Amino acid sequence: MEKILNIYVLMAIGYMGYFIISFAYKLLNINTLSDGLTSYKAFNLLNIKHLAGIFLFGIGFWVYRKDFDFLIINSGLNNAISNIFLLIIVIASGFVSMQSAKKGLSELDNLSFARREDQLLYFSVRLPFLFIYELFFRGVLLHSSLLYTNLVIAIFINLLLYTLVHSFNSKKEIIGCVPFGIILCLFSYYTNSIWPAFLIHATLSFTHEFIVFNNTKVKIQRS
Repeated sequence: MEKILNIYVLMAIGYMGYFIISFAYKLLNINTLSDGLTSYKAFNLLNIKHLAGIFLFGIGFWVYRKDFDFLIINSGLNNAISNIFLLIIVIASGFVSMQSAKKGLSELDNLSFARREDQLLYFSVRLPFLFIYELFFRGVLLHSSLLYTNLVIAIFINLLLYTLVHSFNSKKEIIGCVPFGIILCLFSYYTNSIWPAFLIHATLSFTHEFIVFNNTKVKIQRS
């Protein structure tokens, strides 16, 4: 009992820390990659935010890793039916993200052009951030909640916190958190693994961000 309470305390600290950082970045108008490509200062701040997220969301897992190692050790690819569903969701996520990115680019002005090394730096930080992010929400948070409640309530708690941390983003993204979050929770629950959720989230995010990186028009301004 005491261990679980300690896990919740660590998760609360990590979550609130990242929420406060997200609020500060909202005030700075640096919420997305497009915002980060307006200057090197904004770009570096975006990378720093992801590094902070890796630490804050990873606190609970790093301290109590033995209790949640199964989420990483298990690949989640042990069932043919779930594998088919996973493939369909991954392909659909990539397609939806591609269409959204192309539509979004047509509505944006003054995007910057980032060098290849900037892309490498961004994705080398973004990839572990997304992994730790999923490990927190669809991993430690979901599975620790299941110790005291049922799946429906555990998913509701997950969606509430997941949507709240996206409250500084667009309404479209906030609304999209609900079906997307449910899908990721279900995959994590039925596979006892974080990998399917991470794969889906990484596909959705990276498809959009690769398009943004490779369709920018103005050279990034040094500041």
